[in-house]
Amino acid sequence: MGKAGKRYGTARGSEFTTPQTWCAACATYAGIAWYGLTVFLGFAATDIWANGNPDFDDNGKVEFADFLIFATGFGKQAGEEGFDTRLDLGGNGAVDFEDFLIFAAAFGQSTTDTGSGAIPVDSTGIWSTRAQLLEPNSEMTVAQLNDKIYVIGGYPSTRISVTTVQVYDTSTDSWTLTTPLPLAMNHGMAAATNGKVYMIGGQISAGGNGPFQDTVFEYDPTTAIWTSRTPMPTARGGSVAGVIDGKIYVAGGRPPRGNDFAVYDPSTDSWTTLPDLPTQRNHIAGAVIDGKFYVVGGRFGAGFRSDMTNVLEMFDPATNRWTTKAPMPTVRSGLNGIAVHGCFYVWGGESSAGVFPQMELYNPVTDTWQSLDPVPVPVHGVTGAAFIDGWIHLPGGGTSNGGSSGSTIHQVFRAGTTCP
Repeated sequence: MGKAGKRYGTARGSEFTTPQTWCAACATYAGIAWYGLTVFLGFAATDIWANGNPDFDDNGKVEFADFLIFATGFGKQAGEEGFDTRLDLGGNGAVDFEDFLIFAAAFGQSTTDTGSGAIPVDSTGIWSTRAQLLEPNSEMTVAQLNDKIYVIGGYPSTRISVTTVQVYDTSTDSWTLTTPLPLAMNHGMAAATNGKVYMIGGQISAGGNGPFQDTVFEYDPTTAIWTSRTPMPTARGGSVAGVIDGKIYVAGGRPPRGNDFAVYDPSTDSWTTLPDLPTQRNHIAGAVIDGKFYVVGGRFGAGFRSDMTNVLEMFDPATNRWTTKAPMPTVRSGLNGIAVHGCFYVWGGESSAGVFPQMELYNPVTDTWQSLDPVPVPVHGVTGAAFIDGWIHLPGGGTSNGGSSGSTIHQVFRAGTTCP
């Protein structure tokens, strides 16, 4: 394992200064490895941990025993003897120097420390990128089915809607194209459940006035065939979808459908209208946590120059009622979000002033928000995201406000926070 790596005088998350040569072989020896953690990397034992959970022996604290476990697997590739997926903190198929940096930030933490390995806190996070999309896109929708990510519809900088369906395979870090949508669409809502991907609603042309669609298309990855299903009760786009117990909930939409809320049951191919979303809005983010549907942010009018909101509302199917929760710190629309480890991650968005870089996290247990590292390339115009092997995937999106900046960028964020 005597490969040369990098040593960094100061490190916090993904920010490094003063690179110097460092011997990766040192990580195999306990004494030298400890010296590497405290001196070579400039970390103290109480530095805040931000990425993943390195409590490898599951005793509620990150300690020297965990580092010994880590050191044993250092330098291994996926498939090699001694490779342990728990040690691949960076999620790139190898136990390497990136993982060493991540682990170093956690060393010495216990369950009572601010940066506990058992209860980690995203203080800086880690941003990275993956293979770029095959075609630039924004105002599209994203769904995850197992370890694949589907980017559906939308439009590039021409603002002409496409039928394109791009599929990302995390195992190969590569994109392919599958069967196009039956209808070119932007501002749709996608969801995956019971082994199928669903594309719901949207609009055919660009602009805030539609015309909007009530269509529902079901994609079967085993046959690569799209099938039409029962349409929504109302035609709308700019909404958000979430899955609870195999049913797809769709909330909000561009005017005049900002309050609309209904649920689709694929097992019966039927829709049920539900109590209105209390705050009418569109270009919103949503996530399902503990069987409840959270909807946040958005705007009141059709375009990005309209007034925006930071309101967070939660629907509980058990009571069939909406409840208002703590507002998001940043007022914005065109944002995106996903639930990870019981937390609601929210990022991006647009306004008349530009694109929002903020990434924020909501903890439903404490009903509180915290700010995370900003998105390296701020984006908007994507509804839906994916979480695979510890990474949140943010494929594509517009890089300037309006609809003329669809991109191929594929950003990922290492999510370590748990909201118990």
